[in-house]
Amino acid sequence: MALTKDNIIVGAATAVEFPSGTNIGGTKGGVVFTLEQNLFDKMGDQIKGKLDRVLVDRSVRVKTELLESTVVNLHKASNLGAAQLSGSSLSITDTEGALQSFKMTGPAANGGTRTIIFDSARHVGNTEFTFGRDVDVRFPIEIEGMWDTTNSRFALIGN
Repeated sequence: MALTKDNIIVGAATAVEFPSGTNIGGTKGGVVFTLEQNLFDKMGDQIKGKLDRVLVDRSVRVKTELLESTVVNLHKASNLGAAQLSGSSLSITDTEGALQSFKMTGPAANGGTRTIIFDSARHVGNTEFTFGRDVDVRFPIEIEGMWDTTNSRFALIGN
């Protein structure tokens, strides 16, 4: 197989939206997409090895660190629900926000544009951020795509 230099993708995400259509600011450290699959091994006592592997669970996630840690961006990315944001204050309560859409836009092969879309998603990661003299305050987010019954998918990756 010949190497085609235009198929090598280099560059940062140009937009991270959660919910889709609402930019949540710049990122630092890249945007990482993960497709995780859990498989069950079909095995028998009479055979020393696997007969097959069957998919039993699949998940899709995106992880990044928000560089613009404004209260509004923290609220959008945390999936806390509309009632928790009041002016410039964010209340963290036991109320959970609704599932939301997620969209990331970035570079693709041949100078194109790549998008990753979760039609139904939720912030699932733990959050901590550090204030320090020699660090920029970043807000880590982890968004998991949930099964979307309307489109019958976890995610859509396109150019």
